[in-house]
Amino acid sequence: MNSKNNEFVSFQDDPKETFKDRLKTLIGERSVRGAAKDWGLSVSTLNNYLNRGTEPTLSVLETISSVENVSIDWLVKGILAPKTLIQQKHQKDESRKTWMMIYDSLSNDEANDIMKFIHRYGVLNAFKTNHVNHIEPSDVSEVIDSLEIRPTLKQAIKLALAGDESIDREILYRIEEKNNTNVSGGLNQDANNSKVG
Repeated sequence: MNSKNNEFVSFQDDPKETFKDRLKTLIGERSVRGAAKDWGLSVSTLNNYLNRGTEPTLSVLETISSVENVSIDWLVKGILAPKTLIQQKHQKDESRKTWMMIYDSLSNDEANDIMKFIHRYGVLNAFKTNHVNHIEPSDVSEVIDSLEIRPTLKQAIKLALAGDESIDREILYRIEEKNNTNVSGGLNQDANNSKVG
């Protein structure tokens, strides 16, 4: 029985996509480090899947499929994911691109401030609290009017905002003067007579 070893013979009719190829597809334009972070893996573990043929555990497959909105069957066997999952993945990619455009438009300080705020208060609370810092100057009067405080206090706040430092000093002086006056209108003897301004 004679057999010849022919290096040039190939039986690749339709090469099947490997697990490694599907991982690379899911990684997309992200770095390996970015994908590992998104999937809750160490970089070395993801590199082992990509370069050494190591196979992930079921829990890792579940995490990746959940984060990337693909089926475990597609991830493991290459069985085509339903169109709805592919569309969801596309929508998620579009959302990610939009967020990255927003992030890229921020200065380093602005980005760090936002990250600190979200880290401290959580994503949902970050968008519910502290809107006062982001009010347009033209909306300030409406915001003051919406406060549940006395009308004269609303007017005083509007005057103070429209004025300058001399008005601020005058307001503080009047408050201090009122605090240092007793019921009969005389000056309190025990008052701390510190000067304002």
